Amino acid sequence: MSYFEPVLKPATHRFAEESAHPQEGATALKDRLGRARRERNRSPLNLTAEVSGQVNLVAGRLAEARAGLDAAGAGDEQGLAPVLRMVTMAGLAAHLGDNDLGRAAIAAAKRLRWADDSAGRRWADRVFALAAAQRGDIDYACRLLADDSLLPGSPPLPYDISFLVIAARIAVSAADQKMLERITVTAGVLAGAGPAFAAGTGHLRGLLDADAAGLLTAADQHAATGRPLLAAAAVEDAARVLVKGEGSSTAGLDQLNRALAIYTAVGAAGDAQRVEQLVRSRSMNRGGPARRPGMKRRPSSGWQSLTEAELNVVRIVAAGATNRDAAKRLFLSPHTVNAHIRSVFTKLGITSRVHLANMMRDNDG
Repeated sequence: MSYFEPVLKPATHRFAEESAHPQEGATALKDRLGRARRERNRSPLNLTAEVSGQVNLVAGRLAEARAGLDAAGAGDEQGLAPVLRMVTMAGLAAHLGDNDLGRAAIAAAKRLRWADDSAGRRWADRVFALAAAQRGDIDYACRLLADDSLLPGSPPLPYDISFLVIAARIAVSAADQKMLERITVTAGVLAGAGPAFAAGTGHLRGLLDADAAGLLTAADQHAATGRPLLAAAAVEDAARVLVKGEGSSTAGLDQLNRALAIYTAVGAAGDAQRVEQLVRSRSMNRGGPARRPGMKRRPSSGWQSLTEAELNVVRIVAAGATNRDAAKRLFLSPHTVNAHIRSVFTKLGITSRVHLANMMRDNDG
């Protein structure tokens, strides 16, 4: 019997489905939300709205998740709803770099830390740990998670995998052997629990083993289950492994740019800022100039006229990828990629990808 079988009762099985398939989950949640409104049933209405917000979060629909929080207001303060809302606020705060949301999440965690509900207490400590890790206090984050099994609770939440990845990053950064052992156990438990959890397992093991190739495979698996933020996180983690490897800084920088493109595409400003700083520092280490968007007026033609979004597409297609491949890797529509390519060709005064690849090598390689 798998770990999830005892907890996936009919009332909670939906959470696991939505964790694994956020796109399908969003459709089901919309149907339930409409039904609850028609029936004027407040409790399911509030809970469904909070689950919907978290599904939007893990699916990279950050604007929708943020708007949902604003529309819902305080909501219920009993049961699972306040836990979901607190976790969504904490996740959004990190991805958006929103300090106000971060403070709201901490305030909610302070209330739930003394609640009768065990899930509320557990997630309150997890939110405190995430905040501690964000401000660089890794040791305190480890202490907060010292008694946490790190296994998904009952019911499992859509954000579980995202939390586990952050916990693994904390454990690796602190070289906390006991926590690393718990992460290893968790990875084994999740391995057979479905596609999304399998992707999470690969991500966790990639972090534990400093396996760049495994992390990039996990990134593709996250993308296939509709989780662009986790896909970008796995690419970022792979890049960090690569830049530490001797002779691998160029490959690491390429992957950092790929992660930056995904974060930018979904509007994760906080994540994008973190990776942008890494890109700049690595560019400086290689002797290249640090890019500082907005510092100077961009010319209307030539290589320096290309936007960061256009450069992200160029770096992929100049290496031989099709527009459709580039769209998939960057979580853009093929139409958007085609528009970027047309704009690049116009700005550079070229008509062939061969010429583009040559210019890429001369200017950005």
